Amino acid sequence: MDKNASYNVDIQFFGDLKVNPEDLSKYDWKKLNDREYIVSDGAKQHRVQVLSFDPKNKVLKMLIGEKPFSLKVQNKLDQLISSLGFEEGMKKGFKELTAPMPGLVLDVKLSVGDAVEPGDPMLVLEAMKMENIIKSPGSGIVKEICVSKDDTVNKNQVLIKME
Repeated sequence: MDKNASYNVDIQFFGDLKVNPEDLSKYDWKKLNDREYIVSDGAKQHRVQVLSFDPKNKVLKMLIGEKPFSLKVQNKLDQLISSLGFEEGMKKGFKELTAPMPGLVLDVKLSVGDAVEPGDPMLVLEAMKMENIIKSPGSGIVKEICVSKDDTVNKNQVLIKME
């Protein structure tokens, strides 16, 4: 198994590990107990021991033989979000904040030159009579604010440019 590879793993409860067959179909998984498995690729067998599962960060830590590995666990919603490309904006630095939906700008929470960190509120967008606080997907410095309060915006329209 490649420790740098990304696998989609479905955890029903801590002791039960089911592998998405699309990702690991060439491996045969045999459960020994709540935390141990034998994984075979036909030529070799590997003992896999589940060390921990962090549900908040969705990270599964395990030993394969004597080597430690970490797997990022994705449920079906995580996989859908990933396939739609929403994770791209979660990178540490980002160049533009775009409108996730059409709506009305109710408030801009920052100014040119402000530093933002992931999760900082950037603006408030009303869509379908709901107020949505649009948060920073990464860190950076505000270079240009392309909208003002009471502006109507379209989906994917650039709202803020970053340095």
